[in-house]
Amino acid sequence: MILNSHRTKVLSFALVAVVILLIAARIALPSVIKWYANKTLDSIPGYYGEIADVDVALFRGAYKVHDLKLVKVNGSEREPFFASDIINIQLDWTALLHGKLKTKIDLIRPKLQFIQRPSKEASQVSIDKSWQKQVQKLYPFEINEFTMKDGLIRYKDLTADPKINIYFRDLDLEADNISNAVNSKERLPSSARLSGGFLKSGRVKADVKLNALSIPFEADINAGIKNLSLKELNDFTKAYAAFDFEDGTVQITTELAASTDKYRGYSKAILKNVKVLDLSKDFKESGGNPVQLIWEGLIAGTMELFQNQKRDQFAARIPLRGSRDELEIDSWATVGSVVKNAFFKALDPKLEDSVTLDTTSATTSKKEEKQK
Repeated sequence: MILNSHRTKVLSFALVAVVILLIAARIALPSVIKWYANKTLDSIPGYYGEIADVDVALFRGAYKVHDLKLVKVNGSEREPFFASDIINIQLDWTALLHGKLKTKIDLIRPKLQFIQRPSKEASQVSIDKSWQKQVQKLYPFEINEFTMKDGLIRYKDLTADPKINIYFRDLDLEADNISNAVNSKERLPSSARLSGGFLKSGRVKADVKLNALSIPFEADINAGIKNLSLKELNDFTKAYAAFDFEDGTVQITTELAASTDKYRGYSKAILKNVKVLDLSKDFKESGGNPVQLIWEGLIAGTMELFQNQKRDQFAARIPLRGSRDELEIDSWATVGSVVKNAFFKALDPKLEDSVTLDTTSATTSKKEEKQK
């Protein structure tokens, strides 16, 4: 009887000790995760990173990362290469019902910023390939669902004159079945939907079907930008083409398919109510430079000549094809589309549904044709 009582006390003390250890481990876990994450992020060459805090919910199989930043060494903390206010990570219970351990990630207000600065050391236009290994150390699980809310992707060129600042804003993204957790028999079992804004006035939408597990990667992409004011592109056109727009809007439609390491598609640009030349304004801005005025006059005249007068639109359809290593644009077909839009039939901005994975697989590039 005394022996049983002694065993009961020992087991009770052991149980209490285990509970205390588990509670201590649970309390320490966020700090351990934060320490390990910051240490791993600092291992990416040319960058340093940190997270502010971590919340752990063991029963839900989830944790939340607060204020992650990855900053370029010699760059600016105000413009990190990547940042996200919140990253929610949790088990994908739907995939678990199919017997697979997959996860879901939700990014809240993420930012990805590419910046070209005068010095190569301070520029953040690329990142060492080892970043993938570091991310795998932080997150070794397969992702099956990925969402993004209120995202920003920006490109700045501070070496251009004037400086370039192009950005996609208010981006919402939903991607599901990325790792094909439900064992779909479809060729493209995963899907992604993107919406948001481009610069101040443009609206962006994209629908993607893909097979992220296929080798090579396969995808079918439909995307477009609507209602973009051409004046918002003036810094870009001034820097790279030495002219600016006084008025007008542009709509861009793109259809692209990628398969067997090749891609094929087209992009259509429809410019409406275009105005390039304002003599009094351009004369003041150019300081009376006749070369600049003549150049803008030539551009304005060309657009006026090849404008569909009935619809007041200048438009082009640009065929695209190539491989991962090269991009080919059919210049003659592009010129032909400008002429056709102007004098025969106005170009329709709608998607044509003319590009498929099968036609992409059947195409060869000009480089490959020369090698035959």
